[in-house]
Amino acid sequence: MDESTQPGASAGLREVDRVVCASVATSTEGAFAQMEAIRVSSLRHNEPLGLNAVLLYLSGWFLLWLEGPPEELRHTLRRVARDPRHWSPQLVHFSHGPRLLRDPWSMMLVPSPAKGTEIAERVMRMREEMRQGRQYSPLVVLRRLATPLRLPSGVATDTDAFHRVGVCAADPEHGFAVARLVAHDLARETLHRRVADQDGREAGFETVDFQLDSHPCRINALPWQGLQQGLLRLYLAEWRYLLLIFGGSRRADDALMDRVCKLVADVPGAPPLLGTAPDAQAHELAADTARLAGVSYKPIATCRAADTMTIWEALAGELRALGAPGDSVYVSQPAGLPPDLNAFHPGDGRS
Repeated sequence: MDESTQPGASAGLREVDRVVCASVATSTEGAFAQMEAIRVSSLRHNEPLGLNAVLLYLSGWFLLWLEGPPEELRHTLRRVARDPRHWSPQLVHFSHGPRLLRDPWSMMLVPSPAKGTEIAERVMRMREEMRQGRQYSPLVVLRRLATPLRLPSGVATDTDAFHRVGVCAADPEHGFAVARLVAHDLARETLHRRVADQDGREAGFETVDFQLDSHPCRINALPWQGLQQGLLRLYLAEWRYLLLIFGGSRRADDALMDRVCKLVADVPGAPPLLGTAPDAQAHELAADTARLAGVSYKPIATCRAADTMTIWEALAGELRALGAPGDSVYVSQPAGLPPDLNAFHPGDGRS
């Protein structure tokens, strides 16, 4: 599939170079504070040059997705390579095409059960695929390296064929309760992740991977503010559904629906909305708001927001109806690597 059709592609805008680099953090102490410092520096140096960036940290590794005008991007990469906060940078994606990142900065802290050596193995596998003329979109690269699906055995897998669904509630705890119930019932683990944008606004969300009738799935439970984060908006287009849990407070429920509709309507390929609410009137109001915004809305349960089991059973029914998940991988031939990026090669020495 052409990368111009993947989630987030901004048609009609100036085409840019895109790179994703993986590197080893010099220090594992105060990872989020390090990322905050990098954010400040990046916005000062990169935003005026038209460069947008995503930074992830996990298990002693940084993952940097950078895109912008070719000359400015390569100049910035040479500066980044000299940064003492990391070493052994590895290029795991290089392409040219429509701008995918709409925000100047997004970052995510990914507490991971994987050891640094496992991340290194993933990076080297991806490097080898690039050598063989096969690479993945930046979004898939980040997922495979940082947030791969973990099957019930606990083993990470490279598959991208799994159902993804978001859960967002007027009271965020009701959304988190769904993910925790699934984790408890299926003996799985919830993982907490922390995201922040260019203005320092943060949001935490929880994920759980599981199998439903042999089909792999992932629930992402998050507050509505999480949907404002540029990185999560990119993944939104890959979700099969976004479930909204209304609590019965007209003011809170209307605010949730208004905010989500505005955010979803701005994302090409955004998922349809599902809803649970304590009464039929709340569903009708939500459907009216969705219709005005041009967004799909389907009520799946009429129950209290605290009735987590009923909500989960209704969501599970929707997931079962989807059948086997399709693959969301975007594969392309690596673009010709500019000579001045050849320094980003596999190696054990410090750069």
